[in-house]
Amino acid sequence: LNSTRLPGKPLVDTGGYPLVVVTARNALSARLVDDVFIATDSEEIKEVVGKMGIKVIMTPSDCPSGTVRAIHAFLEGRLHHDWLVNLQCDEPMLTGTLLDLFIEDALLSCGERIEAPVATACSPLLPDDIHNPDAVKVIISRDGNFAVSFFRVMPHFPYPVAYKHVGIYAFHRSILQKIYNLGSRTVSQSESLEQNEWMAAGIPVRVSLFRERLISIDTPQDLELYKKIISGSKD
Repeated sequence: LNSTRLPGKPLVDTGGYPLVVVTARNALSARLVDDVFIATDSEEIKEVVGKMGIKVIMTPSDCPSGTVRAIHAFLEGRLHHDWLVNLQCDEPMLTGTLLDLFIEDALLSCGERIEAPVATACSPLLPDDIHNPDAVKVIISRDGNFAVSFFRVMPHFPYPVAYKHVGIYAFHRSILQKIYNLGSRTVSQSESLEQNEWMAAGIPVRVSLFRERLISIDTPQDLELYKKIISGSKD
């Protein structure tokens, strides 16, 4: 709720429902998701989503990142799933169908062999994203499967094709404690990108590419654009 760019972000009205509820309902509609919880330290969010029948796990207020909060909820909730999928509430365009595609590509395609204990996603950059530091970018390996670097500001030197990072992660339970312990420290402080710290610690990050151009809700302008897109899809 303490977002500086969009105060009260999880509970902003998207045109009928709070943002966090829209995103949670998308997760609930995915056929490959076993269970859905909201991880929060806010009693207000707990009350709102509880009325919608969505389960909540309360977490400490001092969690340094959404990743740490999600892992804390998973471990404290004594959940027994093999994978934790952390979907940020500001990604309402990730429908149940897209979530299933992510899970199939990032997790099920590995079979019994875990290629990477961490997975995330990206989508094509929008023109407004290129020079926007709020839009995290990612460069992926030549085989298109793994992240090479995450950054906010485009480098001045020549670089391969960059994509927009999408706020979804999957963590295998075997890596949860290590990710939790890393927190959000040192390597990524200059751009506040914990993903670079994971890779610096030797953890490969698999990347799935969505062909759709997706927007995240980070600012009032993003919210209005999302409402226009949703309004247009209903006409």
